[in-house]
Amino acid sequence: VVVYAPTPAPIAVSKHFAMDIVVCAKPGAPAPQGLRLDAVMPEHNHGMNYKPGVIALGKGRYNADGLMLHMPGRWDFVFDVQTGGASERVTASLALK
Repeated sequence: VVVYAPTPAPIAVSKHFAMDIVVCAKPGAPAPQGLRLDAVMPEHNHGMNYKPGVIALGKGRYNADGLMLHMPGRWDFVFDVQTGGASERVTASLALK
């Protein structure tokens, strides 16, 4: 499970924002060891113009900075969670107006 909260909220078109993220491991699974974050527009076949920086804060908590969604439409946040040498992808969609 991945839970996130943008700052400032709500996310605005062409405005930088940060994101606080919490990753909860599956029952019996090891704690996450890392996280990568991206955002893409599937209908337009492109992503963000910026690469966010992700900082681990410990105990499954992360902070991402330097995000910007440069146009309105459907964006998918793509969270790649690294655990025990494997990676699992979690996607969350956002309709940006």
